[in-house]
Amino acid sequence: MLCKDCEIFRFPGLAPKCTTTEGYTLPSASSSSTVTAIDETSADSCEHSKLIVNELLFFVFNKYDNNCKTAIQSTILDFYREDEIMAAKQVILQNVDNSLMSVIQPHSRKRIGDNKVDRTVEDILGIVASIDENDSRHLLPTFCASSLSRIPVMPDDMSDLTAIRSELHDLRRQFHNLMSTVEIAVKGAQVVQHLRYLCRLRSSRQAASVIQMM
Repeated sequence: MLCKDCEIFRFPGLAPKCTTTEGYTLPSASSSSTVTAIDETSADSCEHSKLIVNELLFFVFNKYDNNCKTAIQSTILDFYREDEIMAAKQVILQNVDNSLMSVIQPHSRKRIGDNKVDRTVEDILGIVASIDENDSRHLLPTFCASSLSRIPVMPDDMSDLTAIRSELHDLRRQFHNLMSTVEIAVKGAQVVQHLRYLCRLRSSRQAASVIQMM
């Protein structure tokens, strides 16, 4: 007869499941039923944090600390559909703690007109900024992704890798400039030394001529 741990190892279906399911939001019918990624910045255990599937908010919270607001905003506008953007704003508004309602009030209004999508993205980032400034991320649920195909990749010119490449390029250019300066200085020193040698040689010959004339 197997011990309990061995049975669980051999038959994973017997393993006890997390009992805290309150507030868990299931993926939509068009999404995979398995959560494939979880927000790295606010990932708590299933016993203390509810999960909400929203790829746009997952993307925002994972990129917010390491990328500029303009780059994130541009990526969202280029990648996500209008309905996804509008839905994401409603989701975050519904899950903001009551103590922050007055802080996010300017971003909570419904946007209309030709620029409503741009303004809505600004509202989402404004809400995230207000939450971050008030150190209240822990009051939010964990936003996760059920489909990695709905997670955009930041433009290459905005990535950390490009920044590193740019710094290496600048260092290489500075090194070459320094080497050129050193070479010029060395050549200049050699020229000066050669001129001094010629002057000494000329002086020696003149002195020799004077001696001979005497």
